[in-house]
Amino acid sequence: MITYSVIDYYHYPVQTKVGIEYRRSLRFPAVTICNVNRYKKSKIIKNQTLMSLLHYISPLPASLKNDINRSDPLLPIVLNTTKTDSLISMAGYSVDDMFWSCFWKNHAINCSEAFTTTFTSMGRCFTFNSNGSLTAERTGSSSGLWLRMKLQHEEYTPGFALSAGVKALLHEPYEVPLVHEQGFAVSAGYEALVAIRMTQIIGQALPYRGIDCIDTKASTFRNPLKFYPTYSLSGCIYECQARYVNDVCDCTLFYHPGSSTGSPTLCQPACFSRQY
Repeated sequence: MITYSVIDYYHYPVQTKVGIEYRRSLRFPAVTICNVNRYKKSKIIKNQTLMSLLHYISPLPASLKNDINRSDPLLPIVLNTTKTDSLISMAGYSVDDMFWSCFWKNHAINCSEAFTTTFTSMGRCFTFNSNGSLTAERTGSSSGLWLRMKLQHEEYTPGFALSAGVKALLHEPYEVPLVHEQGFAVSAGYEALVAIRMTQIIGQALPYRGIDCIDTKASTFRNPLKFYPTYSLSGCIYECQARYVNDVCDCTLFYHPGSSTGSPTLCQPACFSRQY
């Protein structure tokens, strides 16, 4: 009997205790929004070489790129000299391009002041509550964020957008927003109501059953990330991607960590068609 008790003890049997805790307020998440169209057509339509470049590096299959003017003598030069961040700065969307009006808790706010620029794989995006300072006390759309957006379908550039609308992601303010991978789509011309619920998961190390789990909030935890002061899975993914791209191509993508430092150099559009 004693032997079985010892064996049972070292198996660390799990007991679950459920309790209900009422709070007067909860942290409001960061909200990152990206237009599915990366470049505004009106800003590049007069430059046919640039139009061919954008179509060339678009994610469309090669069979749908028959209208590219490959005989353009400037295309190879532009491919190997133009930086993607320069394209986005020149032809990407601004806050004023994206939003008609913004409301927080039923009060009008300045969209340009409420949103900060965030670069993701979808281009220039915009994040609300990027510093995580806002809280919510009540439920309902009038107690949260309300946006009226202008998607400008006529501005869509062929090759980058196969649909019209935006992708949005709710996330912790310290997390890197993986909008393309994890965001939800909102179609043009429709109202979308998004209900949210806060779920907190803490990975426990041994003696619990998690083999590779560690508590990243513990005082003994040391953040292994180089560019993000707070550890997150998305930050880890971005840093791993950045290291791989740098090893293969000796450059970094415009939205990867370290791109703003200038070392390594930013990848040119020609690299996209060859490597990525």
